[in-house]
Amino acid sequence: MVFKLVVVVVIILQHVLSKNADFSSNKTLTTIAFGSCNKHDREQPLWKSIIQQNPDIWIWLGDVVYADTRIVPFIWMASTLDSMKEKFDLQRQRIEYKAFLDTGVPVIGVWDDHDYGLDGGGKSFKYRFQSQKMFLDFLDQPLESPLRKREGIYSSYSYGTGDKVVKIILLDVRSHHVKGSSCDVLGIDQWNWLDEQLTDDNPNLVLVGTGKQVLSDIPFIDKWMSCPSSLDKLIWLAQRQPRVMFLSGDVHFSEINCLNSSGTGYPLFEVTSSGLTHSCSASLLPSGVCHWTLKNVVASRYRVSNVVTDKSYGILQIDWETKPVTVTVKLMGEEKALSKHVISLDDLKVSRQPAVCPAAIEQPNWYLQRLFWCSVVLGVIIVALIVLRITFAIGRWIAVELLKDLDMNIKRRIKKLRANLSSYKLQNAERKKPHNE
Repeated sequence: MVFKLVVVVVIILQHVLSKNADFSSNKTLTTIAFGSCNKHDREQPLWKSIIQQNPDIWIWLGDVVYADTRIVPFIWMASTLDSMKEKFDLQRQRIEYKAFLDTGVPVIGVWDDHDYGLDGGGKSFKYRFQSQKMFLDFLDQPLESPLRKREGIYSSYSYGTGDKVVKIILLDVRSHHVKGSSCDVLGIDQWNWLDEQLTDDNPNLVLVGTGKQVLSDIPFIDKWMSCPSSLDKLIWLAQRQPRVMFLSGDVHFSEINCLNSSGTGYPLFEVTSSGLTHSCSASLLPSGVCHWTLKNVVASRYRVSNVVTDKSYGILQIDWETKPVTVTVKLMGEEKALSKHVISLDDLKVSRQPAVCPAAIEQPNWYLQRLFWCSVVLGVIIVALIVLRITFAIGRWIAVELLKDLDMNIKRRIKKLRANLSSYKLQNAERKKPHNE
């Protein structure tokens, strides 16, 4: 009788756990590791450190490999399908990554643009269905997986039981992405699915993973704020669920952002971890210059942590035994934590007097920011004028050369015409001589 009761309870728990989620497990998560931006042909020193953290799960947040082909810095083109598959296979064969997989840590994830197959790619990418199969094969998703039956690789996972449930929602920001005035990041099917996922009242913590940053206003990068209507919709859906945090990658530096949102009624945190094999998005600059720039002038107004420009990965450590429950966020380098912040889950719920975002550790210098952007604008104007001047000079030279050729042709034609006229006159005179005699 007791055995049957236990079985019934387990079945009920399984049903509760699997509410809305694509996958569910009774396993309690205490250490969650995540990262992004990984090149298969570069050194990968961080996997040893990740293994030492003994994570319960690993989450890929985009750019698992760089499946496209770089022409020159910042300009990419799609690779052949064979080349794309080869890069995924080579990453699977990396000794460091295989050692991590051998630990048995579950691996889940979502892509961004480079592992999708094209830098900045969206719904119009011609190989999106083929690349979806490659990515799911890389994750060892079984053939019967629901991810192989939908257009896109968005997915959800529920872990834990009772008051220790963590739900992980991974969004596909590429398969349905449309740019322009009618931009949309997720597409109607994924929006409807996300709406359903965020009506689940069971989780004690909800982690929403996305390949690109949500809470960033840094210019010139691909981010949710580039499509305001989609960002507004995402925030609106998230506000119905307490204890939501965002995870992201893509930008080649790591940071913690926070938004004091009146819509959510509690501070929204985002942890960005990027990248595993290379860092600092201004890759043409020396690392020190890039770090200084991101720290002092090119910073999101939502950043509350120090900026990390070393190779790094993210760790969330959940202390279920403390009251209130806390989440310790760490941005980890090869040997130590490069940034750390503790978040109380009691602060991540709607309240008449909600908690607020922590004060920023690093505040960009107002004068340096203005000086930098004025210098950028002035530099762009100077470059534009130089280009215009060079273009004008080249155009003038071409015009002069063409006019020279035209003048020579005209002179040759006139000379030829004069010669023909003289010849005609001589011939005409010769004809008239016998007649005059």
